[in-house]
Amino acid sequence: MLRANGFRIVHTETMTFEDQVRLVNEHANIFSNAGSAAHNVLFALHAPRLHLLTNGAKFSPDYLLYAVIIGAPTSFIDCLNTGERPRFKGAHKQTPHLLDAPKLLEYLDERGFLTAPIPAWPVGYRADLQARYDEAWLYGYIRALSHGAALPGDIEREAQRVATSSWPVSLVLAWYYVRRDAPHADSLARQFADLAATETNRERLARYRGEVADLAPVLSRQGSPETAARLAAVATDRFHVALGSKERVTPSLAKQ
Repeated sequence: MLRANGFRIVHTETMTFEDQVRLVNEHANIFSNAGSAAHNVLFALHAPRLHLLTNGAKFSPDYLLYAVIIGAPTSFIDCLNTGERPRFKGAHKQTPHLLDAPKLLEYLDERGFLTAPIPAWPVGYRADLQARYDEAWLYGYIRALSHGAALPGDIEREAQRVATSSWPVSLVLAWYYVRRDAPHADSLARQFADLAATETNRERLARYRGEVADLAPVLSRQGSPETAARLAAVATDRFHVALGSKERVTPSLAKQ
């Protein structure tokens, strides 16, 4: 959670359904991207004002119904984009967006939401955000590839470079190479395990838990016994996923 300028910023994917409903009933103004999280406003007992961040003018017409269904006045702010990255089928589900911060800040200022000056971003903050975006975009692009489709050369080279320090990209690249280059896939799987073993960000680990549960068993079956053992260990320790079980989360860890 983050508080700034009177805003309460939360990631609803880590909240229980009950807490999400409670959240929308505690605020008169709700900001969200035009995604499924915005549907929680339907559980509001009052008529909050909804501010939706969009990427262009094309979005689900569902969001136009809120004002009719619950009387929630809704504004659409076209302040999201994908930079120079190519679009592909399913991109809106697989990849994040870049925020046009000046446009959003202008909107907030015009409506009186900015009660204090925006603090200066630390040196390197933009570069860090760009690196996180690049990692997430590469993961989503590779994950969304049709069966048998090949990576474009420039994207493959970038993914290989990013994978040296990124366990999510190492994981999805290993999965991509399983049927193309088994030794390379095995090497990337070990790289994933080594990098993930040092991860301490619980939110980041939780975000990819389902992906590890889906992809790690494939890598384990196709890789060497040593790699399989390493994958099993890191999946259990870092992601609370038991690769040898039909259950994704081990019983003892599921309660934590």
